[in-house]
Amino acid sequence: MGIGAFMGVMNMGLEFIEKIWKMIVDYSPGLKAVLELFEVAMQLFFVPIGTALMIEFLPIMIDLLANVTDVMGIMWDAYENDGFGAMMAVALNEALPLFFNAVISALNVMKDGPLGAIADTLIGIIEFIRDNGVELLQILLALTRHTLNIMTFLLTHLPILGAILGAMLGIQIAQLLAQVLPRDPITGTSITAPIALGVIAGTAVAGGVAGGIAQMSMAEGGMVPSTAGGQLRILGEGGEDEFVVPRSKAQGFAQNVLGGGGGTTNNFYITVPSTSEMTELIVNTIDRETNARRSRSTF
Repeated sequence: MGIGAFMGVMNMGLEFIEKIWKMIVDYSPGLKAVLELFEVAMQLFFVPIGTALMIEFLPIMIDLLANVTDVMGIMWDAYENDGFGAMMAVALNEALPLFFNAVISALNVMKDGPLGAIADTLIGIIEFIRDNGVELLQILLALTRHTLNIMTFLLTHLPILGAILGAMLGIQIAQLLAQVLPRDPITGTSITAPIALGVIAGTAVAGGVAGGIAQMSMAEGGMVPSTAGGQLRILGEGGEDEFVVPRSKAQGFAQNVLGGGGGTTNNFYITVPSTSEMTELIVNTIDRETNARRSRSTF
């Protein structure tokens, strides 16, 4: 039995137990009263702990609020003077450490109690993130950028990689067929059919990959139909700039960019059918729909 099936059985068992327990409590006033007394006892137990933590945490939160308010003004000044990038630099270097310091101060309150070991461990982790958070973020961004570059390289050079993989597959097929097919009765060597089949297989794989890439290439222009989740396309590989414009914005784009920003006269010619042609079209449409409905009603 797989882990998923085992967990499913366990969840069903727990849900069944919860339903049984709920029914017992609902139909047992005495048990319900006992449970309510237990909840009151738990509240009385946690009230002094919560009150003490409130007393310890309140000045920490007040300091955090005051410091964040000051840094917020610095962030806005950076945005107005140097733009969004400067504001984000202030947020990462000055604002974010304030929250880490507040959490560390709160954990220091717990260091003298029975949870001191856990508090020390958490403080060490948070201090590491606080002191190296910007560098870690830069590393993650660099990894993301390199990953995108690798994906771009693979998509651009996929025909070559497909040809190499196809050739390797062809060699493997040829070797396997050479062990199975009969040998030449005169020379004792394998007949050339395996090699031919291997070459055909490799060529087919390479051709299929190249065909897929050809469909993805937009160097000669084209239209990408609307698809849920989008589609992959290769752009900018034709040696010149390319435009990608949604259909709803194509007319304005053509007028503003390709037409030089105005002053362009567009002439549209529309062929209007005559009255007899329109009548014939309406009659044929009605007949076609009527016959289709009759065909469906016979089943």
